[in-house]
Amino acid sequence: MATHLTTIPGPVSMLLKLDSHTHIYTNYRPIANRRGLELGPRTLEWLTQTVIKNGVNAVGITNFNDKNYEFWTSQTKDLPKGWGFYQDDRLTAVDNPGAQDVVYFFKSEEIATQEGHILLFGTKRGSNIPHGLSLEETLNIAHEDPISIKIADHPFSKFAPSLNEKIEKYSNLFDAYEFNAATDGNDETEAQAVYDRGRLQDTKPLIASSDSHSPGEIGRSYINLLSAMFSHKSGKEVVCSIRDLVRQNAFEAEKQQSPIGFSIKHMGLNLFYNIVLKRINPAYVDPNCDN
Repeated sequence: MATHLTTIPGPVSMLLKLDSHTHIYTNYRPIANRRGLELGPRTLEWLTQTVIKNGVNAVGITNFNDKNYEFWTSQTKDLPKGWGFYQDDRLTAVDNPGAQDVVYFFKSEEIATQEGHILLFGTKRGSNIPHGLSLEETLNIAHEDPISIKIADHPFSKFAPSLNEKIEKYSNLFDAYEFNAATDGNDETEAQAVYDRGRLQDTKPLIASSDSHSPGEIGRSYINLLSAMFSHKSGKEVVCSIRDLVRQNAFEAEKQQSPIGFSIKHMGLNLFYNIVLKRINPAYVDPNCDN
């Protein structure tokens, strides 16, 4: 059994390499799909090793109206002997002595509003904002939590629900825009962000993330933050440190687009899960079902 740490283990690296938007699988069912869809492990030990292998040391495990983060990070007691973990309501940190670094897991929420998707990074464990509300209603609820980072999720994408012109009205309510490896094919988000920087009074930093729906895509795009700039007193303090650095644009974004086949595969699986399988047998694909 792993050791429950009472203080946050600091990163070994000088850089926190953060991929803030990772679903890991299209549908995170606790048991790997037995009919050939998305075969693969579903353990925190394996995920920690995968994150390190992929070259990053911090990820936002993204809930999409489900309990994705809670599922993965509920497995701390199953980590191997000799490992250590710290956990509070904003952070799960896993220390594998045999790995290159400590891995930080945060909760992200991707929320479908009536006008498009937004991403909240560093939210509290155990609750989600409802989907289907207006963008204004969603952002009002999100701002009840001043700690989390409010991100315009793939805001100008051609391939995913995006805010497009709606972002102009609500730009001041976001901390950053997102370059999304899975959907931003021609750096449209980057071009638009630069344009908005000249047009709008407030500057919008442009973060980068993978929007991974398969393990190999974790860390495809990410941001580098200096570990020395962090407070490590609690998960809340870590998220606040990241938030402040993002707002100050004090990071470097590593942007790499995923192959188009990745997006096609994800969209196909997503449609198959939600339009076909859920209608036939909801318990087969619904991660909130007990059976």
